[in-house]
Amino acid sequence: MRPINVTLDSVTWEYAKEKTNFSAWVRDQLRSERNKRETSIRRIDVECVMSCGRMRLDGWMFCRTCLPEGVGEEE
Repeated sequence: MRPINVTLDSVTWEYAKEKTNFSAWVRDQLRSERNKRETSIRRIDVECVMSCGRMRLDGWMFCRTCLPEGVGEEE
């Protein structure tokens, strides 16, 4: 592990004192932020751009429901 110094104001100092292991708590918070970011990035890559929550069709930015009319139809 590598040490890092953090400066706290009087309010955050009081919160920090309440933690049994402040360093472990900070590490957990940082990991949580990283995991949220990674999950968000993965979702953007696979979910429909219309924010409907459905998965994209292979090779498209839309799901089957949101695919614009006429797009992807074979001629």
